[in-house]
Amino acid sequence: MFGDFQDLSFQLHNHLRDAGFSLRRGQVQQLLAALLGYNSLAALQASQEEQPGIAGADHVVANAALLTQRSLELGTSEDEAHTLCDLTIAGLELIGQRQLEVHTSEDEFVESVLIPFVERDVTNDGAVSSEMAMTNAYVNHIYVEADNPERLAGGGSDTWSVGIAGTVYMDSDPEKPFWGDRVRFEGDVSYWRVGRMCLAGKGRLELAAKKGSAYEEDYEQV
Repeated sequence: MFGDFQDLSFQLHNHLRDAGFSLRRGQVQQLLAALLGYNSLAALQASQEEQPGIAGADHVVANAALLTQRSLELGTSEDEAHTLCDLTIAGLELIGQRQLEVHTSEDEFVESVLIPFVERDVTNDGAVSSEMAMTNAYVNHIYVEADNPERLAGGGSDTWSVGIAGTVYMDSDPEKPFWGDRVRFEGDVSYWRVGRMCLAGKGRLELAAKKGSAYEEDYEQV
């Protein structure tokens, strides 16, 4: 497992050198360890809870703050530290041959990946589609909001979940009886963890839903 990390650090070392940063291999390993959520290279080497690489990952949620801090500890200026942070993240994505997406935080992952996924797939969820089928309406737009996500590095489970809630807003067919014009949903989206800061798969929805309309006072209770 550590071999994957060694190979990553070798390729990242070459990437940063080509970008103008002449760092020792050990320094690059410190940067990569920080990006993957470890406080030090020693902590990564001692970890027994997960694989310290990106094997099997579709997404890496980088610890950008820790990576910038580690860059400063290498003696760079503040501007250089931010540049080095950006280059390290871009380098890891490049090494992943564009099949890997690297994100700067859990919040950025939620905004750029999780919410768009829900917007695309929520109408295929069984609970939501069943409620939609009981209306004479068709989809106009979908609104989704997410809870503040837990930090990935703090969890030890096989999955990482984020609570969501939202509404499928629909337009009613004026030639048919009115049976509701929206479906409220809430639940969780979960991803498989394949490393401390690594996620796999497109996400799995677990939702409850209830059809209703703007005229129903108790509609917000799913």
